[in-house]
Amino acid sequence: MGRYSEGGFRRVQGWLEPISAEIIASLCEQQREMGLSGSACEIGVHHGKLLILLHEGTFSKERTIAIDVFEDQHLNTDGSGRGDKAQFLKNLKAWSDRPDFVDVVQSSSLDLRPSDILSKVDRVRIASIDGGHTSQCAEHDLRLVEGAAHDYAVIIVDDVFNATWPDVMVGLSRYCADPTTKFRPFAISPNKLYLARHDYHEAYRAAMRKRWAQYFENDQKMFDHTVGIYGLAATKAPIKTKVKNILKTTPLFPALRAVKRKIAA
Repeated sequence: MGRYSEGGFRRVQGWLEPISAEIIASLCEQQREMGLSGSACEIGVHHGKLLILLHEGTFSKERTIAIDVFEDQHLNTDGSGRGDKAQFLKNLKAWSDRPDFVDVVQSSSLDLRPSDILSKVDRVRIASIDGGHTSQCAEHDLRLVEGAAHDYAVIIVDDVFNATWPDVMVGLSRYCADPTTKFRPFAISPNKLYLARHDYHEAYRAAMRKRWAQYFENDQKMFDHTVGIYGLAATKAPIKTKVKNILKTTPLFPALRAVKRKIAA
């Protein structure tokens, strides 16, 4: 993921906070370290900013499925985003080492069923839902991905707390209010909500807490589940604080801190 994270991420148009990108990349790495296999999936690709990050977090033989209406904007009833297939493919070719391992499906997700995903890729281990922002789309897409997902999958939902798109929360609430559904929230980062089956909550929350302690703010309850809050304050912080938080994630930070203490002494 290094080449894309270091160069391409900033050059691909889209809406993805750097802190959330770091957390998502680390979740992919965690799954790989745990020996968990499966495909990646995104509904609502736009130009590929997050899709490429997810794809670069897969093993060499794992595939990724990209679902978007792209130029069929008459299917984009709420006007959320405007995918560009040609630009997405150009970005994918420029920044992915395995562009041929991405299956592109130009369709409304409302017309798809889990079997349509599984006809293209293996069961999903990490997915992003950022397609239609109506309550119908949000609920349907959660059920769609659940039906194609591994038990240990992580599902990432965009714009749940974005006041511009209140219906996303309505769709999520309907999904979580149904006791027959399986995925529930375990973490929140800037503009992203993370869900997993309850049996995997503790493993994912513990790994995130260890890896991203500098962004951890507190634990809250959501749908009767403990949810870790990460990085929300940092996105509103002054530039100086944002730079410090970024430096904390690099190998240079201990050395810089030692120099600062030496100067202060």
